[in-house]
Amino acid sequence: MERNVIEYLHKRFNKDDSQVSPVRCRGFKRHNLIKLFSELEYKKGAEVGVAEGDFSEYICKTINDGHLYSIDSWGSELNEDPRGKLIGLNLAKSRYKEAKEKLSKYNCSIIKDISMSAVLAITKESLDYVYIDGNHTFDFIMQDLIEWGKRVRSNGIISGHDYYHFRWSGVVEAVEIYTKMHKIYEWYITDERTPSFFWGKSK
Repeated sequence: MERNVIEYLHKRFNKDDSQVSPVRCRGFKRHNLIKLFSELEYKKGAEVGVAEGDFSEYICKTINDGHLYSIDSWGSELNEDPRGKLIGLNLAKSRYKEAKEKLSKYNCSIIKDISMSAVLAITKESLDYVYIDGNHTFDFIMQDLIEWGKRVRSNGIISGHDYYHFRWSGVVEAVEIYTKMHKIYEWYITDERTPSFFWGKSK
């Protein structure tokens, strides 16, 4: 019988109700989050924002018999300066090649597209988890939370990277607004310099 993920996370990380959200999970890193997905027997998931593919590869290695969608534009459409665009495109091309090489040996669907286009090909409530690590500005992270959140099934986990304040980032603000408006009363962050956020989906 499948565990109730919301109850499970509460008992594991905040059983005595000593912390308000975001609950910091002491000693728990983002790699432990993927191990948690494996413990929950999650198989089908997506990483949005892949770069050279290191974390996607870790997910594939950790979750046996899983299927991962690895989504990234591998482009630099936001660079307006011609020289900066050229450097960005060259770097994106190199990262795409590296990611393809790393992930070719796994059950991994590599999708080279922008997030809001790629998400349309994924059936709603078909994923066990999503890990969002794409464009970190407010509008983009909010769109990712809304649309990729719809692709995660009830009792799955919505998660993402870089819940902290840094230049041009809107992750903290987007996550806090999303959880408030969706009545997610308890949610969590990993215990590291660049924390990941996560919560269980009720419906």
